[in-house]
Amino acid sequence: MAEIGIDDLPAATRARFVDDDAAQAALDAVLAAARHHCGWHVSPVKTGDVLTLDGPGVSVLDLPTGKLNALTSVTEDETALDVTKLTWSGRGLVRKKSGARWSCHYRSIVATITHGFTEAEAADWRRAIVAMVDAVSQSLTAEAETSGALKRKKVDDTEYEWSDQDFAESASQAVYSVSAVLDQYRCETVLFA
Repeated sequence: MAEIGIDDLPAATRARFVDDDAAQAALDAVLAAARHHCGWHVSPVKTGDVLTLDGPGVSVLDLPTGKLNALTSVTEDETALDVTKLTWSGRGLVRKKSGARWSCHYRSIVATITHGFTEAEAADWRRAIVAMVDAVSQSLTAEAETSGALKRKKVDDTEYEWSDQDFAESASQAVYSVSAVLDQYRCETVLFA
């Protein structure tokens, strides 16, 4: 499954952007804001994703994922661990079968994992991303029209252009409009003693 792209946007949303580069920049800003809100990438499935983590110093390692599909390898303090001696949950919690604690050193754990939701599993996530891009395009168009910053507007085929495209700020604001969906994918840190 591929990353969501500008071809996944409705024609009306895409028409609000002056070109595909602007639409892609808005989509990138929206994905960054949504992923920041969730604490991980969510979708698509990433295979061989290498995560370098601080050691928690407790018996449970909490990987930053909401859907762990496979735990390929783990090194701790530069020592490769036997993954068959680890237990893990789909939520991304990993324990040593021995019950031993994880290292407490910074950047001491490197895990290679496969994680994320497929396109079908994350259909509501994808719809939320499209809705956020639409909200960004509408807010920037409305702002440009009211501030006089609009450089070009074509009425019949709906072509808009604005000069100051602050997609990151608009994307951060758009998170709240779909937070009910995004919150379902949010990684919450679990604290263990």
